[in-house]
Formats: sequence, structure tokens, C-alpha cells
Amino acid sequence: MNTRGAILVEKGLPAPTLIPLWKKRLIIGSHPGSDIVFGHKYVSRQHAVLTIDQDSVFIADLRSKNGTQLNGKKVGAEPLPLETGSVAEIARGAFTFKLLSSYETVSMGLDVPSGDARRKISIDDQSRTIRLGSLQLKPRLSSKQFDLLHAMFKRSGELADHAYLKAEGWPEDDPTAVSSASIRTQVGRIRSSFQDLSDGAIDIVAVRNRGYILRLNE
Repeated sequence: MNTRGAILVEKGLPAPTLIPLWKKRLIIGSHPGSDIVFGHKYVSRQHAVLTIDQDSVFIADLRSKNGTQLNGKKVGAEPLPLETGSVAEIARGAFTFKLLSSYETVSMGLDVPSGDARRKISIDDQSRTIRLGSLQLKPRLSSKQFDLLHAMFKRSGELADHAYLKAEGWPEDDPTAVSSASIRTQVGRIRSSFQDLSDGAIDIVAVRNRGYILRLNE
């Protein structure tokens, strides 16, 4: 994974979503095989492409039907530099995102900017309990689920890739023997456990074929 930041999708997805720039060429499109999937009738199967060259990020349109814009200007096949804070629009503004210079990070146990006490997350390694403000998560997560959640919290706002989660969640096993489906199953159970308690304070975003990003929402 490179360290040149991420894009923050501000419009088009259910909530603002942070997507890391994990490789040198990222296809944006409606096709499920795209690196960044934007499902919408106005989005072409292969709509646009992000390319990373050393410390620079570029965007180009892939002859899409409904176009791509950068800071209000049309983007063509010639790559244009995507500067930090620049806003790109996909398919008549169906999706908008901007480039961030680094991942948003949130330290464990600290309030997010809203100041809502319910959103103060704490994890006790000894008792293996999890609290949101004064509320304790019940029933407790399984040992495996606790280890995975704790691992994702240590990288809050950043990508916790499959290799990292396998090592943290299954330290007793050969990492090559742990499937991505096993991680997906455990993450699904963690999401279900937090569904009623968190009130949207916690969001675990899946990054296709890479891993997960745990976010604390405002």
C-alpha cells in the first residue's frame, strides 16, 4: 500500500467513505471488477482512472458517456493532476470525491469531533470488554472477533489488510491457511454486534480484495 493518501467519497455512497490509494493504477467504474466500484446508471463500466506516479496522483476519463470533471472542468483522456483537496465529479456529479494527503486517523479512546460521549470508544485488553461511552457491548465478542476488532482499531482510519488481520486474528495458524472468507465472516459478526449499540458511530468499510477500514464517524 502506498503512503500518498486516499480519496474521500463525499457524495454517492451511503456515508463519506475513505478509500486508500493502494496501487499505481485504479479503475473507477460500475463494473464489479473495477478497483473502485460506483454503482449508478450514469457511471460507465470503466469510467475513469486514477494513476499514481511517485508523489503525484492523476485522473483521466475513459471515454465515459456521462463524463468526469475536476474542480468544475471537464477531464479528457489526457491525465490531469489531482491535487490535495481537489474535487472530482463522476457522471454528472452522481459521485464526488476529493484527494486527501494522508489517512484520517482517530486514536483509540478519544472523542471524535462531535463531542458525543456515546462515541468514546474504549477497549480493555485484560477483561476483553468494549465500551461506547458508558455502554458495554453485550454479548461479548468471541475471542477471534475481539482480536480482529482490536487490530482494526490500532489502524483506525487506515487500511487493515488481509495479511495483517490474519496475523493478528489467527496468530496460532499458518496465515496462508486462513481464507479471506473467514475474515469476512468474522467481520460480519462484529458489525452485527455493534449494530444496535453504536448508532452509526462505528463503520467498517470493505476495500475490495484488500481488507477493511474501521472509521469512527461524527
